[in-house]
Amino acid sequence: MSNLHKCARFALVMAVASAASCFVNSKSDAQLALTAAGILRGFTLSTYATGFSSQSSVGPLGFGFNGDGSVLVTDYPGNIHKFASHADGQVASAGNLVSSNPAGTVIGIANVGGNKYVSDQTNGTLKNLSAGGIVGSVIVSGMPAATGVTVNPNNGHVFVSTLSNGVIWDVDPLGGTKTNFLNQAADGLSTDGTNLFMESNNHILGYRISDKALIFDSGLMGCAPDGTELGSGTLAGYIYVNCNNGQFYEVNLTTNSQVAIADSGSRGDFVSTDPLNGTLLITQTDRVIRLRAPDGGGFGQTPEPGVTVGLAGMGVMGAGLLIRRRARK
Repeated sequence: MSNLHKCARFALVMAVASAASCFVNSKSDAQLALTAAGILRGFTLSTYATGFSSQSSVGPLGFGFNGDGSVLVTDYPGNIHKFASHADGQVASAGNLVSSNPAGTVIGIANVGGNKYVSDQTNGTLKNLSAGGIVGSVIVSGMPAATGVTVNPNNGHVFVSTLSNGVIWDVDPLGGTKTNFLNQAADGLSTDGTNLFMESNNHILGYRISDKALIFDSGLMGCAPDGTELGSGTLAGYIYVNCNNGQFYEVNLTTNSQVAIADSGSRGDFVSTDPLNGTLLITQTDRVIRLRAPDGGGFGQTPEPGVTVGLAGMGVMGAGLLIRRRARK
C-alpha cells in the first residue's frame, strides 16, 4: 500500500480535511518532543543516532544488538550501519556502512541468542545476518512483503508479518521451516511471550499465542500507528506505539485509553528495546530517538537465557515493482 493510500484511508476514517495532514511532520528536521502528558509521566528523550538515508520519508528501521555493545541498524534504502556503541550521539556515515542491499529491502532484525535474522521485504524472505552486518543465506522464503519481526522467547522462533498479504508466519530459524501462525494483515510486532501484539488497519491488536484468540483491540488509533513495544515494570499494562505522523502513543491495555506522550517528530516506523539498558529506540525519518522510562519502568520482554530480543518492532517499514510498505503508508 502506498504512503498516499494509507494516509488517505486514515484521513477518511478520522474525517480530517486532507490526507496530507498525516504527514505534516514528515520533514527530516522535525524533532520528536515530549508532550505535557509525557513530561508528567516522567519520560525523557535523547538522540541515539542521526544522518540516516531515507526513501519516501522512511529511514532507519531494524536493530541488531551484539554482545560487544555494537549495534546494527537497517534503513529503508537497503543499507545496514554498524555502530561501535549503543551510547547516544552516533552518526550514520560511509565509515560505518557495512552492507548495502539494493536488490532487497532489509527491514526488521530478530536477535535470537548469538544469531541474527533479517526480513527481506522485496524478496519475501528471512535471511541470516552476521554480527558484522552482512546479509547471508535465505532461511525461509515464500513470505511476500516480509516486514515486521519479533522473537517468541518460549522457543526462539521468529514471528514475521507480511503487511497487506494477510499472514503472520511462525518461523523456526534453526529448522529452516515456517508455519502459518495467523491470517492477519499486520506491520510492527511485539510480544511478551504470552500474547502477540501488532499494528493492523490503524488498530493495535493482541492475540494469545497459545490459542490465537483475540484478547485486545485498541480501537481506531488517534494517529497512523506502526511499530509497537510493551512496557515493563511500572509500565506493565501499557503498549507503546510509534506513528507515521510524527507522534508517539501510550495505550492502556486494560482501559484502551490512548495518550500522545511525544509529538512534533518526523515519520515514525519501528521501535526496539535496547537490551543493554532497557530504553526504547524510536525510528524517525533520518534519526533514532531514545525514550527513557520513568523510575521503575522499562520496555520489552525479559529474554529467556540465550535469547535476546530485538524488534524491528520493532515499533516499526514503493517504488517500481518493489512491494515496499516503507513507501506503503
